[in-house]
Amino acid sequence: MVAIEKMPGWTCAAEIVLGLVSLFAGALVLAYPGLAFFTLVAILAVGLIFLGLRDIVLGAMGTFLPRWLRAADIVFGLLAFILSAIVIASLESQVRP
Repeated sequence: MVAIEKMPGWTCAAEIVLGLVSLFAGALVLAYPGLAFFTLVAILAVGLIFLGLRDIVLGAMGTFLPRWLRAADIVFGLLAFILSAIVIASLESQVRP
C-alpha cells in the first residue's frame, strides 16, 4: 500500500475531480430517477453487445475448444446480440423529447 505522502500530486487532483463527478451524478440520479434507469439499461445493453460479439468470435475462431462448445458460444453470442439490439431499440422508442 502506498502512503498518502508518497502519492503524486495528479492522483490527489484526480480523486477530487472524480469525487465531484460522483457527487454530481448522485444528485442527477436523485433528481431524475428515470434517467438513471435509462442510463443503466443502456450501459448494460451495450455491454451485452460486446459480450455477444466476443462469444461469436470465440466460437468462430476458437479452434482449441471442442466443437459443441464452439457451437454453444456462437448460439449464445447471437442470442445476446439479438437481445441487446431489442433492448436498445425499445429504449429508443421510449425516449420522449
